[in-house]
Amino acid sequence: MMLFKSIKKIKRPHLKKVRAFTINEMMVVLIISTIVVGIALSVLTSVRKQFLMIEREMQQATELNLLQQALWLDFHRYQTIEFNQSNQLLRLKHPLDSIDYRFFTDKIIRGKDTFHLSFETKLFFDKGNPVQSGNVDAITLRHTENENITQDIFIFQTPSAFNFMNE
Repeated sequence: MMLFKSIKKIKRPHLKKVRAFTINEMMVVLIISTIVVGIALSVLTSVRKQFLMIEREMQQATELNLLQQALWLDFHRYQTIEFNQSNQLLRLKHPLDSIDYRFFTDKIIRGKDTFHLSFETKLFFDKGNPVQSGNVDAITLRHTENENITQDIFIFQTPSAFNFMNE
């Protein structure tokens, strides 16, 4: 009897069914996984585009602030400011030094610095009156990022005793 039990035990494992997934169940899992991965990649792509747009806007805002700071410092550092309409050149100078701003359609070059900004409006003033060329004591620049966002830069030179004496 012992012998039969051992034989039955040996044969029985071959007769047992192995629990496994069917090919149809595996296909359903693969299809669902593919859909989930596709949705995740599309969401990731749209989030990446949003981050790139935010980064571009932040870079533009930073560049605009840097230009505003440079203009403000230069307007208060130099005694004489002149604008040449034909060359689109703003020259700020005093007896020992000078700095030039060159205006292009898509950038402004200040010495060795380049500000990649476009301005739809550039107005130059002398004693509150708009001027095309010559001495300048104030400047207004209008930058439009898109149709909804417009930023203005207004920089003026505080009159000094030097300017009053030269008038």
